Formats: sequence, C-alpha cells, structure tokens
Amino acid sequence: MPARLEQRATTGEKLTEEDVLSTFSVYQPKTALMVAEELDIERRRAVRLLDELAERHDLTKARASTETPVWLRPHPN
Repeated sequence: MPARLEQRATTGEKLTEEDVLSTFSVYQPKTALMVAEELDIERRRAVRLLDELAERHDLTKARASTETPVWLRPHPN
C-alpha cells in the first residue's frame, strides 16, 4: 500500500506516513501536538495521520490519565 502524501504546512514539502512513524521509538508515547511540532505541521493534520496509522495497526492509540490521547509504536514482533 503506497504511503499517502501530505503537504507540510509551512514548507510545502511532501510528508509521508513513514515520516510520521520515524518520529517514534518503540513504546514511546507521543501526543499529536508533539508530533505536529516535530514535523512542522498543524495539530489537526497530525491527529489525522496518527489515527490513520492506528487504523492500520502501525501505531497504538491510548488515553492516559488525562483526556489527551497518546499514540505509541508497538514492538515490531
């Protein structure tokens, strides 16, 4: 399945789902805001990409003790 392309908000550079996945270490939780800041994109766009990756089981979405969801990359096994 080819990676969906997105435009970065400020640079116009193409952004792939692999770019998003590369911001995570195994079992490292991140919020959409953290990913958005790292990739220089809007938070809403980060949420959309993160949710798409969670639907494909490339990431896991969880809620900690707050209302803010976090995504993490499961172990590759």
